[in-house]
Amino acid sequence: MHGIERWHSDCGCSTGGKPGWKQAWRGPLREAFDKLAERVDGVFSETVSPYFDPWELRNLSIEHFRSAGHNNKEEYERGLEFLSKHLGSIGEREGASILSALEAERMRMFMYTSCGWFFNDISGVETKQVISFAIRAAELAGNLSDWDIMSDLLTDLEKAEGNSKEYPNARVTAEREIMHKTHCNGNGRNGKYTNGAASLVSDLESTGFGGEKMTDMNYGGNLAQSILSTLERDPAFRNVAYFSMEIGLTPEIPTYSGGLGILAGDILKSAADLGVPMVGITLLYKKGYFAQKINNEGRQTERPVDWDPSKLLTFLPNSVSIMMNHREVKVGVWSYTIIGNSGHPIPILFLDTDLPENTPEDRALTDELYGGDNRYRLCQELILGIGGLRILRDLGYRNVKTFHLNEGHAGFITLELLREQGYPDLQKIRNQVVFTTHTPVEAGHDFFSYDLINEVIESTFIEKLRNTVGGSGLSMTDLALKFSRYVNGVSRKHAEVSRAMFNNDSIDWVTNGVHSTTWTCESFAALYDKYILGWRTNTSRLMQAIQIPNEEIWEAHRTAKLKLLDMVFEETGQKLDPDILTIGFARRAATYKRADLIFTDIKRLLEIGAGKIQFIFSGKAHPHDEPGKDILQKIHNISKELGTAMPVVFIENYNMTPAKLITSGVDLWLNTPVRPREASGTSGMKCVHNGIMNFSVLDGWWIEGCLEGHTGWAIGPEPGPNDMRGYDESQDAEDLYRKLQIKILPLYYNNRPRWIRMMKLAISINASYFNTHRVVREYCEKAYGTVFRGL
Repeated sequence: MHGIERWHSDCGCSTGGKPGWKQAWRGPLREAFDKLAERVDGVFSETVSPYFDPWELRNLSIEHFRSAGHNNKEEYERGLEFLSKHLGSIGEREGASILSALEAERMRMFMYTSCGWFFNDISGVETKQVISFAIRAAELAGNLSDWDIMSDLLTDLEKAEGNSKEYPNARVTAEREIMHKTHCNGNGRNGKYTNGAASLVSDLESTGFGGEKMTDMNYGGNLAQSILSTLERDPAFRNVAYFSMEIGLTPEIPTYSGGLGILAGDILKSAADLGVPMVGITLLYKKGYFAQKINNEGRQTERPVDWDPSKLLTFLPNSVSIMMNHREVKVGVWSYTIIGNSGHPIPILFLDTDLPENTPEDRALTDELYGGDNRYRLCQELILGIGGLRILRDLGYRNVKTFHLNEGHAGFITLELLREQGYPDLQKIRNQVVFTTHTPVEAGHDFFSYDLINEVIESTFIEKLRNTVGGSGLSMTDLALKFSRYVNGVSRKHAEVSRAMFNNDSIDWVTNGVHSTTWTCESFAALYDKYILGWRTNTSRLMQAIQIPNEEIWEAHRTAKLKLLDMVFEETGQKLDPDILTIGFARRAATYKRADLIFTDIKRLLEIGAGKIQFIFSGKAHPHDEPGKDILQKIHNISKELGTAMPVVFIENYNMTPAKLITSGVDLWLNTPVRPREASGTSGMKCVHNGIMNFSVLDGWWIEGCLEGHTGWAIGPEPGPNDMRGYDESQDAEDLYRKLQIKILPLYYNNRPRWIRMMKLAISINASYFNTHRVVREYCEKAYGTVFRGL
């Protein structure tokens, strides 16, 4: 009886462990495996049934696995011979799929190996082995189906809670100890098998047929690859450090507020895909940005985000100190690793002052993103710049040649570099720093008075500031500009505005992009996997989308739209019509973005589009931005006024999860900023990856991306040199209504082939260029002077 109990219960037997450790993880782990087994069996049956009895073939496959050798190509060829023997003539592509399904079944059986259930914790070596079998089974089965099997497995593994802080649950064990060593990206739909035999053999080379090599570092026995992998995990190998006040990687890690953080995350993901030797640095916000709720009056309310970093990040033993407010503040660090398509790892470091050595006031310094007063912000920026560099040095990152500041928040790194240098050679500091500015409005740049700086910062730093920056206080943008060898805006127009604003003709531009595989929805990703091989690593290949059949483009769009409308119904209880033109507007609720421009003349809007248009809005206003909250309340009230004549819904708590659904599921993307205050904008770039056209004011990236009537439509007149001083904004509303009535609605309802043609042009022309693979390549060429092993 006991032998059975240890497979699923906390029976008390183990190989040791610390006092109080339990084996309660066994039950949830068993349940996770049972659910996975059911999915794998379904995929296996569906794949094999058209050709042979699946369970008889599984039994017969024992002879094949017994004869398997060490040469992966030879092993694959033997597999095809085995299939030919029992199934007769079969295509190579079909054969590759069946071999993958057989391998998934084998891994599904291996994951129940009994020794995996005897160890004292989920981090035990044999338990990790059975989890690795499960990961391999999910990866193989996921590549053969439309189910996101890997995500479901990881969700279930999270319920198997262990005993140690380092490995709090089986999901953490899987992601830290298994997936990053096997190049498994965790989404279950990575397209590895869409190229038939060649892809299968390539995959076998990287992971080992049968998963035997999944938990070691042999990398298929290739010595050069093994050496490269070792170097890439050595901090001394990194020569670029990317500093950003916020970084958005996944919805579960709420260390971002909006576009700046998502852009940072997308750049780091592309750097991992391309093999750039980079490290990312940000702060750990234990209360996140904020969770948004709209009350009955339509007013935004905020509450802290509830999340546990230990379930997703690794807390490192390293710490450094900074003098702030005349006392020593300890700074700790958490780590998260992005694994790119190429298998290249990018470590992300999250700085944290919530340490027992610190005072309660100092422990709260990394609680909230963009929270608190000016003193709080100054302290956070000291932690990011000075603390970030000190942590890098403590961790062994001593060969960084380029420090990239994503906005001016990390500008204090320049003072720490001066302190390290020991003598005032400013040019040597400039040679190490790259600065990207994102804000074309002077009020958007952080400024700290010298009175405040005197209260907070060490006196040695204050003298350096006064000597190098001067003035009545410190602009973080000025600090970064003075100490950078290369400065860029984030679109061509933004560079032009920045040159005038800062009186600096050397400011270049690298127009923003988005991470293609992150922001392409499942239905379009499957379509690209089918027709555009290699698009995930060479995003410029998306220009081939023009050749995809119209009916398949429309079907992929309908699938994404129905998913969005399902989410809208779940969140709001409002059922939208999938046949009605659905316009989306989702971004930060700042006044200059003019979310309410579309409602300038409600009577006219109803005359144009009653019964023909429905709207989906989403976005957060900063907690201190009352005018931004006013706009959200205005939209809430208008939605009540319009009712069913023209449905307007608002999705609360905008983050990465609803963002992907909205930017892939609407029919048209609306963007109406006051020119030229949109530095770039990236939400519209997410849309074009899913075939959604933009209807936008000509500002930021859209000046470069708009081909009128081909990739979308412009709103308002061409941008002029004096726009910053103001212009007649009524022209924008007038043009918006005119084009809706004359061009957009007739095209959507009366000429679907032409509409779909524009969808394909948006993908081919815009998505193939406005992506972070191109952005990272540009930074490597223009700013970093580094090479990457990218594809």
